[in-house]
Amino acid sequence: MGINIFKPFTNNITGETFRTISYNHQAFVMQLNVKPSGYVPFEHIHLHQDEVFEVRKGVMRIFLDGSEWIVKAGETIVVPKGIPHVAYNDHSEEL
Repeated sequence: MGINIFKPFTNNITGETFRTISYNHQAFVMQLNVKPSGYVPFEHIHLHQDEVFEVRKGVMRIFLDGSEWIVKAGETIVVPKGIPHVAYNDHSEEL
């Protein structure tokens, strides 16, 4: 399924909502909300950029290169480019 990343998008199957905040040649900033029991649908990598998750609310469980991390509100985790990762919200609060 193709989507336009410059328009807000909700995936009702995975519970994810994306919204582009800003972008330039140095960074692409998105707001990602994940409903309880929501998830990123598959493990993936980014070939050309690091991905930074700044958790503002809720708790994110992320598998990063085979290791599990729990990232809580107020915490940040950096996924270096080329590293396989997948994230979940298995808590009762929206992430």
